[in-house]
Amino acid sequence: AMHPLMVPFTNTDFYWNVRLSKLLLPDASGRTAIRLLNSKELLKYTTQGGTMKRRQELEAENPDLFCSEEMTKKLLLDLDKRPSRKDLVFFPGIVTLSYAWLDANHPDPNQAQLKELAPILEWIMSERALLVMRAQGEFRGFSQLDAADGPAAPEFGVFIDFMCVHQIRAEECNTPQETDDFNPVRHNFSLLFAHALTMQLRLTETPGGAGERTFSSRGWCLVEDMLATLVKRPEYRLNISEWKNRIQRFGAIASDEFGTAAGWQKTLEELAAQGDCYAVGHAQTLNTMKEEAQGPLMSHQDLEIALSGRVFGVEEDRALCCAMYRGAAGCLLGERTQLELQESQYEESDWQRLGNALGLCSKLSSLTLRKMQLADGGMRVFCDAFTERGAQLPALTALNL
Repeated sequence: AMHPLMVPFTNTDFYWNVRLSKLLLPDASGRTAIRLLNSKELLKYTTQGGTMKRRQELEAENPDLFCSEEMTKKLLLDLDKRPSRKDLVFFPGIVTLSYAWLDANHPDPNQAQLKELAPILEWIMSERALLVMRAQGEFRGFSQLDAADGPAAPEFGVFIDFMCVHQIRAEECNTPQETDDFNPVRHNFSLLFAHALTMQLRLTETPGGAGERTFSSRGWCLVEDMLATLVKRPEYRLNISEWKNRIQRFGAIASDEFGTAAGWQKTLEELAAQGDCYAVGHAQTLNTMKEEAQGPLMSHQDLEIALSGRVFGVEEDRALCCAMYRGAAGCLLGERTQLELQESQYEESDWQRLGNALGLCSKLSSLTLRKMQLADGGMRVFCDAFTERGAQLPALTALNL
């Protein structure tokens, strides 16, 4: 039976999950397009000096780094349900990392970015452990992993492109399997980032600096951000570059206690003792980490314009990203029935982009714009944007300003 605090997914959500499972689970021949990293093993690997390596190398040298097929199936089941109460927080079983590659041939040659990730891995496991320990009443059934799984209960899957997908190089002799596995992933990245219940971790500041290779300059980083904005609550988009600064200023925990060499050895009880999340209003660490304001949704036309100022390592990826986003935005915005934005300071150009995106929201019935400091100029371009497109929001019945 469906948990009382869960709501069923729409047909679109179900379709998204089915397609995602085909990428994360072995096919009939035993090949897997994407292999998620096990959070506990990745924490151990990182704190012991491990570096980002291509999936091909990791499978040969450190096969335990990856989630087993059984674990991946459990994590996918986490995505089959969501909290119906907005004040409850559910730490999902799959997280994705958005970051800029520091070098054309290697994203993290000095382990700088992987080190930034380590404390976050332990923190999320702590929050998941806390949910397991509280798996009574309203929290029962929120995760397929429970106390019966013992120390493995709070573990989750991590997607890092370089480590999870077969990497190919033009100058190398790639096997047919590597090429066949690489191509469908490139065309289906949207399934991971544009899912409502995967968590996006954003490394927006390049550790140590990387010249022109910054998060804000890279095309893939923008596309992943915009895909996540389509459906995710702020609690599922975290800027982990702000971990130390925000925790030291606002958090109730000591940031230095996370991501140490002993972190991966902690028991379920020890991890749970580090968590502090019960609900949105009682989640101090999470509230300090989540995005303070949600950027405007983007239509695929506006994304193409924005990408004209971004850099791609492989120029062909520009057209691929535009096509991928067009499909995701058309599907997800077309099914959206509610949109709530609050406490964001938009420029007039942002309001215009939002208006353009609403032109795709044919089923939108409720629109809330709370504390958005909407001035006359912004309102004018906002309304003009979607009325000029002939989109009158035919299903809209509630407008809250």
